[in-house]
Amino acid sequence: MTPDIQQAVVQVLTDLIRLAALVVAGYVAAWVRQHVTAAQWQRAQDIARTAVWAVEQVAPRLRIQGEAKLQRALEDARRLAAAHGLRLTDQQWRSLIESAVKDLKQAVAEVKAAATGT
Repeated sequence: MTPDIQQAVVQVLTDLIRLAALVVAGYVAAWVRQHVTAAQWQRAQDIARTAVWAVEQVAPRLRIQGEAKLQRALEDARRLAAAHGLRLTDQQWRSLIESAVKDLKQAVAEVKAAATGT
């Protein structure tokens, strides 16, 4: 093999390795973004659940119901999320809070059913 052909082959192989490294890096970056997003969403769900349970605990003492409880849970969730550097839209928080309320109601119903044996 002549030196020119050898140099051309080395250059092509080097370019292919660089291209492969870029493709792999792109896949790794996408995976990391998805993983972090999933972890953040899970944290947001946990925060919403914590806010809902907390509001349920203090609501009788504060004499709040309905929309006031929802607003308190939203405020608490945003405050807790800010401490973790997590930012979601108002609609996302509202959906998470409503989902946590549904889960809480279901858990209470299951406990009541177990207590009564039904």
